[in-house]
Amino acid sequence: MNITIRELQIKVAQHMTQPNMKTDDSKLRNIVMQMNMGQGKTLVILPMLAVNLSSSNSSLVRIIVLKSLLPTNHQSLGYKLGGLLNRRIFPFACRRD
Repeated sequence: MNITIRELQIKVAQHMTQPNMKTDDSKLRNIVMQMNMGQGKTLVILPMLAVNLSSSNSSLVRIIVLKSLLPTNHQSLGYKLGGLLNRRIFPFACRRD
């Protein structure tokens, strides 16, 4: 598998895992960012964040996607995380009706 990680993708992943913003002497733990289509959100940044967030044994990373995107995202994450990094990926379909 060939994957190129661009400088912008590294900066976004670093910003989301190491927020420098502080409010009342406490670090903010939730970050929201907006990126354009084709900038590697799903295929590059999401796997990097998932690996980083699951690096401790007590962490469970949950990625929520639309039903229509589940097969594609599951396949992509399974290939990148499961195949290359030996991480287990479990799909959990949930309906709210």
